[in-house]
Amino acid sequence: MDNRFQTLYRGAPLTAAEMESLFDELFAGALPPEKLASLLTALIMQSATPPEIAGAARSMRRAALPSPRTARRATSWGRAATAPAPSTSRPPSRWRPRAPGSPS
Repeated sequence: MDNRFQTLYRGAPLTAAEMESLFDELFAGALPPEKLASLLTALIMQSATPPEIAGAARSMRRAALPSPRTARRATSWGRAATAPAPSTSRPPSRWRPRAPGSPS
């Protein structure tokens, strides 16, 4: 059996590299269903350590597909640079300050 799984079954933490390689296999689809089930069970039964989280995160970032939003440059307002510029016309009347004593 894989040493990484034996380590998890004992309740001992994995190193960042061990967790990273385990998650690389997971995202590549190389883990058989029974190993995947035992991995998930072992991970639920113990708290993850910071090195384990870091290793899993590195693997996830490598396996992530690019988002369509990353292809467009965002402005400081969070709008894509290809979006139309904000209107320079006056805001709707509900946004204008009302004079004192005017009806709401």
